[in-house]
Amino acid sequence: MVLDVTEIIQKVGVGEDVEEKTRYILREAIYHELEHIDAKIREFETKYGMSLQRFEEADEKQIGLDPLSYEAERDYFEWEGLVSRKNYLLKYLKGL
Repeated sequence: MVLDVTEIIQKVGVGEDVEEKTRYILREAIYHELEHIDAKIREFETKYGMSLQRFEEADEKQIGLDPLSYEAERDYFEWEGLVSRKNYLLKYLKGL
């Protein structure tokens, strides 16, 4: 079954024309992704009891484990990636 994307946008989107409807759908998709990202960021903030910025400056005592351990480094890279993706999406959201 081949779906006509323009037809779907006409039925699903909110607005006067296809572009306005498409922008609405994109905004909704970005909001949904941001909710997911924020939840994951909160998990790291709860786990370490601090923001990413503080984590980057923290020592072993503050983090609760060796900052160079596999777990801390893995978490840092995922956390930093989430924050970067969030900022990227927020930039594009402003343009919609």
